[in-house]
Amino acid sequence: MNATDHDDLFDDEEPVTLRRPDTIDFRSADNDPSQPTRLNRRPHRLRRFFIWLALIVGVALGMTVYLRYCSPYAVEAQVTGHISSFEKRGLIFKTYEGEIRQAGTDSVITFSVESEALAREIADAEAARQPVTLIYEKYYGTLPWRGESLRTATALR
Repeated sequence: MNATDHDDLFDDEEPVTLRRPDTIDFRSADNDPSQPTRLNRRPHRLRRFFIWLALIVGVALGMTVYLRYCSPYAVEAQVTGHISSFEKRGLIFKTYEGEIRQAGTDSVITFSVESEALAREIADAEAARQPVTLIYEKYYGTLPWRGESLRTATALR
């Protein structure tokens, strides 16, 4: 076999034409599922929209729960008076609940206590019938383990 015989074997084939990169073949995009089309892009945009919407709603809901239940809006508020009642109550979460009658007025303020040591101090003050200054934090909402009242006692003077 000569080199010229070898070249004659490929003469029957069609010449290969290279496509220029600036030309667009519209027929291949319709038949090729790997090529992105307008219909294939829409679910990605819709999915991305719902992911962002879920993130925004989740952050807004988390901030609302934090501000309502975990962040007090009145810190180191105080009231002076006599403890009128103080008891431990609750079905699942046992918390200390009390009432203080303000000095000079007939208004009664309810409060909850989280700390056992503070609860003993308040119980001793109730038994002695001496006037006390109760320092508390005030929340927008209650949590079962924090007590029934919006006010949570933090200190006693």
